[in-house]
Amino acid sequence: WHPRHETWLLVGGHADPGENDPLAIALREGREETALPDLAPWPDAEVRHLVIVPVPANSREPAHEHADVRFVLATSAPEAVRPENPDAPLLWLTPDEARMATTEANILDTLSRVEPLLVR
Repeated sequence: WHPRHETWLLVGGHADPGENDPLAIALREGREETALPDLAPWPDAEVRHLVIVPVPANSREPAHEHADVRFVLATSAPEAVRPENPDAPLLWLTPDEARMATTEANILDTLSRVEPLLVR
């Protein structure tokens, strides 16, 4: 749950200064946001979706865009997930449940790209 956007989004975040490896950034952000220390790319390290996402203005910054580089990450201990922020709970959802939980077109597109991996 993203409190500022008031919607369910994918786990993710921003590169820190000096970071330039998208997979390493995704792993760090994923670990920070979920407390899952064993996150790893699955079934491989391929970029699954690249999306330019509009970000609305707020009191700290004007409207702008983010480039989301999306991977699929897996854990061997999904029950150990813990949100980084109590105001931003986490949910494990099936693709169908995720479609019901969001209206974000770019997330629905990501789901359609990732779902075939789950039925191998």
